Amino acid sequence: MKLVKDLSVRTYELTYLVPVSFSETEVTSLKDKMVQLIARYKGKLITAEDWGKKNLAYRIRHKSQHQSQAYYTHLVLEMTSDKAVAFEKEVYLENSIMRHLLVKVEDKKSAAPKVISTESVEPALAKPKTSKKIVNKE
Repeated sequence: MKLVKDLSVRTYELTYLVPVSFSETEVTSLKDKMVQLIARYKGKLITAEDWGKKNLAYRIRHKSQHQSQAYYTHLVLEMTSDKAVAFEKEVYLENSIMRHLLVKVEDKKSAAPKVISTESVEPALAKPKTSKKIVNKE
């Protein structure tokens, strides 16, 4: 029996950090290299944003230097799930990148919160009702 792989195209977000010791041309060339890597794995780049230089929450050791700042780049891409695993391994092996995070974007349909019926919960949470007797004085 053969197992069927899910080859549907999914949307991913990749955020990676580059040391501030890199020049603007080096940061741009690394971004171009990431775009070529996406194309090599038959992916499609949706958006690319440079978030600029930011302070890190903690120091990261990269190439025997402690970095307290980094250039952030955020890419949104589409790729099949089987190619995404191999793509992330390539990103991990890139020496210029200090840290990276690749996450799958949830579908808007499944991201909506599920509504749970409150009918069965309300009686248990409700305070006991006290009934007042109405006396009709005539």
